[in-house]
Amino acid sequence: MAASGMRYAYIHRRPDGTPFYVGKGSLRRARYLGDRNPWHGRIVEKHGRKSIAVTLIACASEQIAFAVEIALIRAYRQSGVQLCNYTDGGEGTLNPTPESRARISAAA
Repeated sequence: MAASGMRYAYIHRRPDGTPFYVGKGSLRRARYLGDRNPWHGRIVEKHGRKSIAVTLIACASEQIAFAVEIALIRAYRQSGVQLCNYTDGGEGTLNPTPESRARISAAA
């Protein structure tokens, strides 16, 4: 697969290495730190864009990237890591948790 068509699961990390967001997309999407939820934006603003580390996991297909995203979100949450993801991954905003639905409602 050409590099431009490669899909990635990725992790955005604070300067101390703590993950705060897990996503799936193209290399460009993984590296871009804008246009996400307000919680993500506040973390990026607090630490500065240049201080945010991006860990890339190359995936052979979009389906694999979705599966990796879901597994990472689940594993981090089960380990007590507080992520700013509103969903469990893999479906975008089609599967928000009740807490996420409440936050989205309050923001609207």
